Amino acid sequence: MKPEEELSLTVNGRGLPDLINQKEPSDKAKKYLEGLDGVKLDEITVPDSLKKQLEYFDRDELLQLIAYQKRHLDLKESRIKDLEIYIDNLVVKIMETDPVILMNETCAPMKNKLYA
Repeated sequence: MKPEEELSLTVNGRGLPDLINQKEPSDKAKKYLEGLDGVKLDEITVPDSLKKQLEYFDRDELLQLIAYQKRHLDLKESRIKDLEIYIDNLVVKIMETDPVILMNETCAPMKNKLYA
């Protein structure tokens, strides 16, 4: 961390930088967050309830929580991807065997009129 960045950080009661209550993300955090899809730095706020929950954690504990949350998020994303693939395959099978099932109700009467 650059000396000028260190000066801009608030210091909590234990003499450590107060990263939770820091209003603006550091340059490193901004650079990382800009690489993520759909992240708008202006809209990121830390709720007071979360600040209270994390207030007494030290740096290593916070890093462990972040690593756990990242693993959990990766697992969820993997499950979502698997479900998307499953649904795509299911729709393809339905289209091959009986595409009428996929017709919505507004198209069904038109089909009946054509064959009547």
